[in-house]
Amino acid sequence: MEEKDLEKIIRDATEQENVPESLRPENMRKFLEENAGKKQKKHFRAWYSMAAAAACLVLVVFVGKNIGTMPNDSKSETKEDFAQIQENTSYDELYDFFRKREKEYTVYSTMKGDMIMEDAVEESATADQQNVEGNREYADTNKQEEGVDEADIIKNDGRYLYQIVTNEDYSQSVQIADTQGGLKEVTRIDGFDNILELYVWKDSLVIMESCWSEDTVDEDADRGEFSVRNVAYGTAFQKVYIYDITDRAKPKQEHVFTMKGSYLDSRITDGYLYCFLNCGVDKLQGRKYYEDYVPVLEGKAMSASSIYFPEEADSSSYLVMATVDLDNPEKFKDTKAVVSAADRVYVTDSDIYVLDNVYDCETDEDGVYSNKTSIIRFYYENGILHKDAEGSVKGILLDDMAINEYDGYLRMVVTVNSYKRERVIDDIFEDFLGYETIDSTQYNSLYVLDKNLEIVGEIEGLAEDEQIYSARFMGDTGYFVTFRQTDPLFSVDLSDPKNPEILGELKISGFSEYLHFYNENLLLGIGMEADEEIGRTEGMKISMFDISNPADVTEQDKYALSEYDYSEGLYNYKAVMIDTKKNLFGFYAEGWSGEEEKEDYLLFSYENGGFLQKMKISCNRNADGIYADVRGTYIGDVFYLMYGDGRIEAYSLEDGSLLEQISE
Repeated sequence: MEEKDLEKIIRDATEQENVPESLRPENMRKFLEENAGKKQKKHFRAWYSMAAAAACLVLVVFVGKNIGTMPNDSKSETKEDFAQIQENTSYDELYDFFRKREKEYTVYSTMKGDMIMEDAVEESATADQQNVEGNREYADTNKQEEGVDEADIIKNDGRYLYQIVTNEDYSQSVQIADTQGGLKEVTRIDGFDNILELYVWKDSLVIMESCWSEDTVDEDADRGEFSVRNVAYGTAFQKVYIYDITDRAKPKQEHVFTMKGSYLDSRITDGYLYCFLNCGVDKLQGRKYYEDYVPVLEGKAMSASSIYFPEEADSSSYLVMATVDLDNPEKFKDTKAVVSAADRVYVTDSDIYVLDNVYDCETDEDGVYSNKTSIIRFYYENGILHKDAEGSVKGILLDDMAINEYDGYLRMVVTVNSYKRERVIDDIFEDFLGYETIDSTQYNSLYVLDKNLEIVGEIEGLAEDEQIYSARFMGDTGYFVTFRQTDPLFSVDLSDPKNPEILGELKISGFSEYLHFYNENLLLGIGMEADEEIGRTEGMKISMFDISNPADVTEQDKYALSEYDYSEGLYNYKAVMIDTKKNLFGFYAEGWSGEEEKEDYLLFSYENGGFLQKMKISCNRNADGIYADVRGTYIGDVFYLMYGDGRIEAYSLEDGSLLEQISE
């Protein structure tokens, strides 16, 4: 663009808006004339920089600035997509920010990748999800929110079973097995190295794979302005495969999406796939090489207008969000990114909460530091993402279920670590040596936030010197467990969001690491037994709490599992197979009984006020030297035990007998 064209654009804009005098066109012209004796190249850069700044300012006046703050006072003002701003200026701000951090810190990670997209897939759907025998009962993935599907290492659609399999050569496959007319494997989709999770949606199979490249490139090689470079320090990227599985025996690959970054999480709601990735920034090699410091999708640097840059950003990474319409997956429906080290997302049927645990920040109190959780809320509809609000609370989330949205309010239970810093000075030379932490305290708090992420209700200072181990919310009541030597199970009345109130505190031995509502009057706890004097764990246990009176919660029954000291279900809720309507739950557990190692899948029901162990299946998850995950699921009256090496065993839920199996 010629200099005169830039001047005209700015002059036209400033006729309508109030622009600082120094940026008005006549003053810019004067600046150029006064500096006429300097190098012409420098003239152009000075003029261009000032012109770009003015153009950006004018656009901010019109539509609001994307890099920096975003309006959040009403949904109507933010319902349009991110404000469009001049890309060069926006990229400049990002580059300057990351360049500053690069000079101050050793940036810890870099992730490079390119985007490949195959041809489109024709739309297909099966009305009854292959449930040919009518409304058959079957286990679904244990989810955080009803109606919001989550990926897992196994899936069950009511007829077919799907699982990630590790082969003898340590490559990976997706196994599809048919349960109708006899259990049999119908196919394996091969050629993967590191599958993380998968989905089955209608007649589509979605596979998430994490990849890493260590290709190198000549530093002096010619690079296109938006070229994606493979560099010596490696490239982390995420692949998302979409298969048409209308014919389960002959899956057809339709798309492969590749995105720069490392997989964090994903969801499917209303036929849209939402992917979340962490994308690091490292080794900046020039302002024009956008792919060094901007997320890359579809082989292109993300538009700066799709990147949100919080005012308090203090991270050399992004949280990247990408959506796909699974009915028409020709391209991404929408992409957004936030400059943030966020490592957790919470997704409801309308909102996405991006959560960043910050471990060392100064509070408003004099010299006091604490951890905190920064929160950004996006609302979404039809695969389109809209940034709507941001806020923070003191303390961090330690459990996935410790956050919940209900009736327009967000409820959170967090653990706070608070302390002061004291300067340490050398006694002899009086040199500053650093800081010493003093007056350290730990406690727990409950916060209620409105849609603008402003705190409207709180309870602070709970259970000093303990931390949150598990939590669950149901309607106007919340429950959470802290632990030191005993297990206080707190119940909270949230009917008045502005005035939450502790109703009761049940102290029992041990602690529950996972809580699940069994019905409106019963709360299941899966956790560890512990010595009441010193807090040492003494094996696993399951508990059933009577919550019919939240102010007087009682432990109705406890079942000791002292020979087991580990289960994935303690920290990963998707590893717990649970169907309260079927009155069935189970999980894999391992431990020692004397000198004998135990590896069992445990299946329970709850009847007449007590636990009933329906099955205990001995597992060999290390067959042929392959470490194989073990998961359970059911269809109708048959329970299926699925091993990550390709074995599947079918058992009768009536008498526990082995019916049939697939060998690896």
